[in-house]
Order: sequence, then structure tokens, then C-alpha cells
Amino acid sequence: MMDKKPTNPFQGWRSSVYVLRRYFRRGPSFPPVQIKFLKCSPDNGTIYMWGSPASLARDVRDAGNAQIMMISGIHKNYFLPALIMSLFAIENNASCAQKGEISMEKLRGKMVTEQIESRGVTDQRVLSAMRKVERHVFVPDQYRSEAYADHPLPIGHGQTISQPYIVALMTELCELQGDEKVLEIGTGSGYQAAVLALTAKEVYSIEIVEFLGKKAREKLSGAGYDNVFVKIGDGYLGWPEKAPFDVIILTASPPQIPQLLIDQLKEGGILIAPEGEYIQQLVRLEKRNGIIHRRNITYVRFVPMIRGR
Repeated sequence: MMDKKPTNPFQGWRSSVYVLRRYFRRGPSFPPVQIKFLKCSPDNGTIYMWGSPASLARDVRDAGNAQIMMISGIHKNYFLPALIMSLFAIENNASCAQKGEISMEKLRGKMVTEQIESRGVTDQRVLSAMRKVERHVFVPDQYRSEAYADHPLPIGHGQTISQPYIVALMTELCELQGDEKVLEIGTGSGYQAAVLALTAKEVYSIEIVEFLGKKAREKLSGAGYDNVFVKIGDGYLGWPEKAPFDVIILTASPPQIPQLLIDQLKEGGILIAPEGEYIQQLVRLEKRNGIIHRRNITYVRFVPMIRGR
């Protein structure tokens, strides 16, 4: 037990839902109980409570309508109030999942309006895809409450899911009409591939990190994106068996655009990529009559593109 004076037990609350199951330090354990959610959090049930920081949260898993998160470390002085509050909250199961989905839809709409349209993205097919693709499905559970925030998020293995605006901007620069074959280098979370799946005919995506590639493939398949094909491999080599491509898009930054990728670009095709090491620029290449025409778009910051061994 902790002997020093505890801090405010309610400090650090990050949602307005109650814990379904608690583990108290050196205290008794309680079996899972169903409770009524007093308010659905934006991330549909990510639970923090009684001043325990997020770092103490463990073992997230689905439980039908809600997500269970084990919390440890409650101070002994607050054991009884916590127990009373928990017993007071026990009721029939509420429809938090449905409310959470509505909340997510609203967040996606706000994301498109405030982060993407306001910065000049106008392609209606791109905006529609950004409203439809459930970004929170592609981020790690601990970051779901930030899924629609205006910044990238870590997905593990030194990789990230890009800022929503950058995903939309890069997709718009592809000038997709719906009948294109696209090569994506760097599947990552699968989010960019999902957006491309709604704006192109076929998407071939390469991921060098096996764990991420397999996980993205499962998520994309489970979400019904059956026109996305993911393979584990070295993006520097491209996918020559499926070449040529109408569009090639890179979601990691090489020091220079690999010539092998340019060679796999169809005549009239477009390549969108960050390029550079410490200083990176988003570039747009277009192949016309065998000549590459280059346009610099803006400065960006992406993870480096990894070479195969």
C-alpha cells in the first residue's frame, strides 16, 4: 500500500465511463459486471478512472458493446468510494457502441471540414472517401481517442499513420478517376490503402515490416476492401509482376525516388512521394513521352523508407 498522501482520485480522467472490471493493488478482485455508460466517450469506451494514468491501463479487449480496460493502482483511501460508485453504476447494458459510432462519424465529418477542406482539398471523391473510411479502425487501441486529430500517430515498429490532411492531399494529387491501378509503397496501418480503395480500381500495396503488413491485410479484408492486395516485401523493388501502374504513391521517404519505381510507372502515369532525408519535400512526378516532369508540392516529414536486406 502507498503511505504518502494521495492525489485527487479523479485527476486525469479521460472519459466519462465507468470501469467494468477493476483490479485494486493488494485489494480484492471483482468479477466482470455490466454497467450503464453515463456518457459515451469519443473512442467508444476507452476507460480511465480514479486518477490512474493511461500508462497503468492494460489488457484492452472487446466485450460486445464496450471495451474493457483493466486498471490497477487505486489508493487504499479511495477503495470504498470507488466501490460505492461502481455498485451505484451497475445497471442494464447501454447502447454505447451505437452512440460511439455516431460520434465517430461526426468526428470524421469535422476532420474533413476543418482539417482538409479548409486547407484547399476540393476533389469530391477524395473528400467522400475521407468521410467514409473509419480511421479509428486503423490506429492502435490506445490512440483511438486521437484518431481524427490533426497529426500523425505511431503504429509501432517505428512507423506512423499519416496526418489526415496529408493522406487527403496525396490522394488528390493522384488525380484518380476510379479506373486506375495503383501501387502503394508502405502499407503501414492500411489507412491510406483504404482511402485509395474507394478512389481507384485496384490497389497493390507493399509493406516491408511483416507484422504491420499482415495486420493491415487483415483489417482491410475485414473491412471489405477486397480490391486491395498486400504483400510483404522491399518497396524499393516495386511490384514488377503487376506493372505498369497508373499511379504510384509512397508513404515513406527515400533519399531519392527509386528508378525501378519510375520504370514501373505507365506512360501518362503519376507518382506521388516524399523525398529526402532530413529535409523532405512532397513531390509529384508525371511521365509524358518517356520524360519525367517534376513538381515540388510542400515540405513534409515522413519516416524513412526502409531497404530490404
